[in-house]
Amino acid sequence: KAWRTRFLICYESFDSTGLALSAYAIARAESNIQKITKSHSLGKGSDDKKAMETIAASFRFVLQDTMFWDQWMIRWDAECSNASAQDLANSVWAWRSAKVRVSGRTWMLWLSAFRVLSGSQRTKSDAPKYGKVPAASELATMAYSV
Repeated sequence: KAWRTRFLICYESFDSTGLALSAYAIARAESNIQKITKSHSLGKGSDDKKAMETIAASFRFVLQDTMFWDQWMIRWDAECSNASAQDLANSVWAWRSAKVRVSGRTWMLWLSAFRVLSGSQRTKSDAPKYGKVPAASELATMAYSV
């Protein structure tokens, strides 16, 4: 319930139709993520891609009618074939740094998913070349201040 409340209104670039995300769609995405975290050995290589694909499918269901989703998928497809969970996490940070129109709440959701998949709390020393990855406390601040 808290997850749905926090992320229900999540995209700055949605028009009025896009803002009308259904509670069912959000709940389905939440359910899929919960199943992933319980059923995959996340961060263990081969399972990562399957988990990523499942997450992608759940968010495609939510975002299927938005141009915003198409922009993400172009980048996702370019990365997915040879990318580890950590590589994809780095790529997501690159998209954020490139000022893709995504709100702080949505950014927290995506980065949190990739943090789970990579199996680590990232630090300044292992931040990607694109810029500093926010700490968990910064993510929490971002989620509630945007």
